[in-house]
Amino acid sequence: MKKYKKHYTVLFVIIFCICYYLLITYSFHFDLRLDPVIPIGVGMFLSYCLAVSLWLEPKETPRWLYLLKYFVVAGIFALLYKSGSFVQKKYFEYELKQNGVSLPAKVVGYKNSTSRYGNHVYAVFVYDYHGNSYAQKINNDEDFFRINDSLQLLCSSKDPEMFRITSVEHQYSKILYIFQ
Repeated sequence: MKKYKKHYTVLFVIIFCICYYLLITYSFHFDLRLDPVIPIGVGMFLSYCLAVSLWLEPKETPRWLYLLKYFVVAGIFALLYKSGSFVQKKYFEYELKQNGVSLPAKVVGYKNSTSRYGNHVYAVFVYDYHGNSYAQKINNDEDFFRINDSLQLLCSSKDPEMFRITSVEHQYSKILYIFQ
């Protein structure tokens, strides 16, 4: 076994683990310009493929077996990436249960987004925590949120950009919706 294979494999595995960690813990951050999951996913995919490609030798196996190995590798990557969503959800629940604080928020506007999947409307709301102001967005394709609606959030005290809406009070109809 060549020494460079070991070194590059370790490097790519470290990059993969860092991307996996970022996917789980930092994909909650709000950024209107770029969804953080996309570059993290690309980093995971590239590091995984590069690490695996060091160990697949096309000269030693028939072409069909070589391609089959790549499909197996892609399947394993898909499982790892999908398991990240499960771990992320568990981390989110744990973080809010252990460090959750209740905060008021107010819907201040809308953001339209166009992608290959169609047009989407997001309600943008703001809230304050320890003197810092935060802006977040939530899908509003069904036109549920209105400007000046009052929200009650459960936010993490460690990462205030991690939140869950616990209740909504519509400004004009005074109807209160409570979410469990």
